[in-house]
Parts: sequence; structure tokens; C-alpha cells
Amino acid sequence: MNYIEKNRKESGFVKIGNQTVQKDLNDLAAIGLLTHILSHSPTWRIRKSELHKQFTRRKVDSSWKVLLEHRYIMGFFCHVDGHHEYFYKAADHPFSQSYFETFIGEQKKELEEKGLAVFNIKAIKDSPLVVPDFFSNLQNVQCKPDSAKSATKNETNTKEIHTKKHSLATVNKPANKVDQIINIANEFYADFAAGRWAKEQWHKIIEKYAREFVDNDRNVPDNKLKAYVYGSLKKIAEHHDYKNSEEYADYKRVVKEMFVDHGV
Repeated sequence: MNYIEKNRKESGFVKIGNQTVQKDLNDLAAIGLLTHILSHSPTWRIRKSELHKQFTRRKVDSSWKVLLEHRYIMGFFCHVDGHHEYFYKAADHPFSQSYFETFIGEQKKELEEKGLAVFNIKAIKDSPLVVPDFFSNLQNVQCKPDSAKSATKNETNTKEIHTKKHSLATVNKPANKVDQIINIANEFYADFAAGRWAKEQWHKIIEKYAREFVDNDRNVPDNKLKAYVYGSLKKIAEHHDYKNSEEYADYKRVVKEMFVDHGV
């Protein structure tokens, strides 16, 4: 996969058009950052964390925002087998919305061909380009890149699993409150676990949650229990996403630098 695109290619040199330097990017630091990025090979994976280490966070972020606004950089983030991943692409020319959509599709296809599950695709912060509804609608359905029928089949299977679990929970009523919470949580497995946790991890998480629910004597009426559990699982998933995000990694790095600067 190429993450850097150059219309003007010359081995050993970075060539940027006059339009870009003199008119489009009225920011010297942004021109410098773009030049640095374009100096790498097309397959070089752009990582903001590496740029922060080399040029400091403050310098990179201000220049990055300029390049993003003028569409010389585009990017999105998503869940890849339970991990938060960011994908960026830079060029010596502005990107279009259709180009952005193609980039998402190609990257998604490449990951899925490796057997990886891709979910929750979203544009990066301050991006003028948007993720189309087509990709958003696939967030909770694991699609195979070579067949639209696979998406329909997976969606049908998911509904059948939910129906069977619901029926089973109705026939075999839980012996205690912990089992009841676990049964309810399992109904939302496809909504929250897919792309985040393996089955074993999921079972540990919901068992811990169920026991804490009972130990803390949470008084939730049975008719509102399912909605309550859903809301709790959503918060757990959002917390997991944040802890695995680039934003949180940057935060930890800044805190660490603060302690180092103060000799702590």
C-alpha cells in the first residue's frame, strides 16, 4: 500500500509545484513538514507519533492541521482486530473526496485480505473529507471484499444468533443475578466485542462486570435492565477505544515528558 504520492518524481530529490508552495500553502512550517514527508518512499507508513518525536508535538500539530485543511494530507482511523489504527496519506497535490473514498476502500480491502476484521471507520479530527455512509453502514457487519452476499449472510447469521440467544435466555431462566447479567450482555456480543476483544476476553469482561453489578447492589428494574447493561457495555467499549487511540498515546507521552522536564 502506498501512503505517499508524488506526481513529480526524481530520484534523490523532492519536487513540489510552485502552486503548492507559493499559493496553496501559505505557511512555511507546513511546507517544511510536507517536504519531509514526501522525501520518504511511497510505502513509508506515516505515523504522527514518529513525527512528534523528531520535530516535537507542537510544531507538527500546527503544520499538520494546515496540510489537512488544504487536503495535502488525508486520513481515517478504525478498529483492526481490536486495535485502534490510523491510516494517513500525503501527496504533492490536494486530495479529492472521491480519492479519499478510494483510499479507504483499498486499505480496508488490503487488511481484510489478510484475514483482519475492520470496523468503525471514521475520518481523523479536523478532516475536510468525510467517510461516506457506505462505510459507516458496514461498521457492525464483517464484510468479505469479494462478495456483497457475504455481508448479507453475516448480517442474517448475526440476527439468528441474537434470536437464538434471546429464546434460550427466555426458556432457561438464569439461576442468579450474575447469570442474568451475563446472558443479557452476550446478546450484545456482535455490537461490542467484534473488532475489539476475542471471545475469551469478552467472557472475562462481562463476568467481571456482572459480579461488580451484584456486589455493588445496583437496583435496576428488570424492565430497564437490558438498556442499562447496553449503556454500560457501550461505556466500556468507548473507554477501550480511547485507551488504544493515538490521542491517548500522545497524552501519555506529554505527561512523561513533563515529569522528565521537572526531574521527577
